[in-house]
Amino acid sequence: MKRNIIDAPQFSRAFSDEFRKETIRYIGQSTKDAYFENPSKYFNVLPCDDLTNLKLVGDLYQPNFYAIDFLLSLKDRESYTIVDYGCGLGVLVHYLNYLGFNSYGYDSWLQLSQHAAEGFLDKVQHMHKKSMKLRHHLISEVATILTTSPDIVCVLGVPRLSGFAIPESVKYLLVDSVCSLHEKTFEEFKIEKYWKSTNTPHARPNYWAALEPANKVRPCPENFERIRSYTQLEVFKRR
Repeated sequence: MKRNIIDAPQFSRAFSDEFRKETIRYIGQSTKDAYFENPSKYFNVLPCDDLTNLKLVGDLYQPNFYAIDFLLSLKDRESYTIVDYGCGLGVLVHYLNYLGFNSYGYDSWLQLSQHAAEGFLDKVQHMHKKSMKLRHHLISEVATILTTSPDIVCVLGVPRLSGFAIPESVKYLLVDSVCSLHEKTFEEFKIEKYWKSTNTPHARPNYWAALEPANKVRPCPENFERIRSYTQLEVFKRR
């Protein structure tokens, strides 16, 4: 399958520089964790060639750009409910709701407290025209995902998916190919060339290599088909 390229002008039209700068300011006010405070350093991955036309200013993880690019191609955004599985601070939840989607974020809150995510979403609340409270779009139990009847699930930066069953309502599955998908993706697009070497004595080519074989889960069930491929993201549609 031919690799899809991000439409940088489309992204820039969707989110102004002022919007992104304001978001970054609230990220800094909400957490001092380096991983969440500086998303552009995603697993020490180097930006891919099609991200060079975008400003990597520290608001989004690199796979988020690809997810947004695909989602911008969908019509009737208000009709889609999205769950970001592993939402962290909730920046993607913020961006997708701003675009008009009904977006929720699930997290186990092991790396970051739910309180920090709620605080961030409270800070960006005024940037949204909708009256809904963004903090109410955070989910802490996997079972609660079913109650939202999501049409789309994003799995970005979550290497261990054991125990997660994709709801029957899901039409599209967006999976980060940096650490959430099968190693065949790396072979197809030669993703390893975009990775920096670590400072450890036994440098690994990518985060995927650090996982035990049992955790290398292919999260795409047989009743889905791949419809779009980016360098760091695969898009699947239910057959």
